[in-house]
Amino acid sequence: MVKVNCDASVQDGDHLSAFGNIIRDASGNWVKGCNGLLLWAFVLHSELFAIWRGNDILLKIIEVRQRRWNVDKVLIQRTANQAADWLARQAIVDKSNYTK
Repeated sequence: MVKVNCDASVQDGDHLSAFGNIIRDASGNWVKGCNGLLLWAFVLHSELFAIWRGNDILLKIIEVRQRRWNVDKVLIQRTANQAADWLARQAIVDKSNYTK
């Protein structure tokens, strides 16, 4: 089992937004993560991009493993998603490009 946390962050003053995705194993250990700046500063678009990117990551994992997986998508509260939230905000702070 893997878990993908997705989040986005928008900084209105600078008109910057970013996303962060974290992949964890069944025990909650970090497997891989990515973050990056986006070209728009709209909250909804940024959150949807983070979800789309997370879903893309899951599909690639499934394809690589070539086995049937049951995939559940669950919306969780920000308090339970602090690592992905931090990763998204860090892309704005660092003004970093997309990283894998």
